[in-house]
Amino acid sequence: MKQRRNASPNDPTENSKPGLLGITTADGFFGKVCKDLELLKKNIADPGAAMNCILSLYHLHEWVWSLWLKRDDEARKKLGIRKKKKEFVGWLERKCLHFNLLQELANGAKHCRRRSSYSTGRVGGWGQGPWDVGPWDMPYLLIDQGADLEAECRYLVASDVLKEIFDFWNKFFDEHKSMLREYQIQDVIARVPCGRVTTYKEIGRQVYGHDHAAQAVGNVISNKTNKMKGWHRVVLSNRKLSGRAPSDQRVRLEREGIDFDPNGRVAEEYLITDMADTPPARSQD
Repeated sequence: MKQRRNASPNDPTENSKPGLLGITTADGFFGKVCKDLELLKKNIADPGAAMNCILSLYHLHEWVWSLWLKRDDEARKKLGIRKKKKEFVGWLERKCLHFNLLQELANGAKHCRRRSSYSTGRVGGWGQGPWDVGPWDMPYLLIDQGADLEAECRYLVASDVLKEIFDFWNKFFDEHKSMLREYQIQDVIARVPCGRVTTYKEIGRQVYGHDHAAQAVGNVISNKTNKMKGWHRVVLSNRKLSGRAPSDQRVRLEREGIDFDPNGRVAEEYLITDMADTPPARSQD
């Protein structure tokens, strides 16, 4: 029997966050979807670009579920979704036009097959496709949903279908951005272990991707202090305390064994300056 190798302290694969190849959030994966769609726009007749879009757009819902909604009771409640993935899929089937077709296309790409309910192909342009469908003077990819449908419903241009699904997700992330940010901020705070602290600036870097979001993080924490576990483990960049209840914050930190210098700042050895590789912490108050 093979023994598990001893992990190196600097091994980046150990205790890594969920995700793949550096993409660790649902909106981060949506960024990949945006790039895939831009590539398809450059050539709407490119099967490879279309397939990338199909797979990315379909699997996006799994990233949204696994890395956000599955663990965010408040967000699910606002969306009217219960704590099961099939409830989220059902919600998408009602809200997102062509989601069922997208699922069939994705499964066809994954398993190298097509369903009998549709067929796909490439139209060479210059009037070679069905009448009044797609661009006249350039090639495109066509989806045929079957002869039992009227012509105006039967034929779909693949790039148009994918753009409509993309527009749904773009609106989804735009409308629910505040809920997602609240969850992501809480998720980073939850990784700060008992007896350590991090800064508003570092949380902003992890959630927003830049160094200028400390105020936004502070506003979220301030509005959610009573509900956000571990809020007291977040300090200013100069290691001083801030927020609505600095005295309560200090009591909580001292109770966890954290020392302060004569200027009221958290001692430097307790500060985590990079949360990127900090593993998820067990439940803690």
